[in-house]
Amino acid sequence: MECRDRRADQSPRFGGVRLVLTADFPFSPDGKRVAFGSYNHMIHVVVCDDGTLTLAPILCRDKVRVVQYSANGAKLVAAARTLCIFDADSGNPIFTDRGGMEDWLALVWTGDGSQPIAAKRATVVIHDVASGERVRTWDAAAYCYWPISPHINSLALSPNGKYLAIQMAISETKLVTIADVATGQSVASFRHEKSARQPTLRGAH
Repeated sequence: MECRDRRADQSPRFGGVRLVLTADFPFSPDGKRVAFGSYNHMIHVVVCDDGTLTLAPILCRDKVRVVQYSANGAKLVAAARTLCIFDADSGNPIFTDRGGMEDWLALVWTGDGSQPIAAKRATVVIHDVASGERVRTWDAAAYCYWPISPHINSLALSPNGKYLAIQMAISETKLVTIADVATGQSVASFRHEKSARQPTLRGAH
């Protein structure tokens, strides 16, 4: 996915948008808007009161798999083969990470909205919005000691921002690891043989 300067024609209503792909539909922190990506290479931001689009759909070069708002609602991060961060009000791109041939499949924001944490395959990457640089990268496959590298399916950040829950899988075997965000070191792991829902961390301080 690569950000483009041009915009797609604006659809007048939410009901006119087709081919929705993203599994989650993040609300803006003020609860007035909801965002989603789609197979038609677009990011849509919709007004909850009347279903109209707040701006022309943001056109990308690939299927948009995950979209998330920053905590202050000022930015949107979108994940596919490329990781893009946009200004949530204008839709203008802030920076793009084009690294690799595999899709980014999971992401969360740090609590202060300054750093998105994204994952592809078994790699976790923390980006800095101001500079666009990768500030920390680690290989989550080291947590599981499997002969084949797993895929990271989902991420969840603790309320205090100190711990990251990472769900990985190879075939039917799943592993959820709790990692220290500052060091990337695993502090706990839980292995199971059946499907797990996306992890949610509650009550950590």
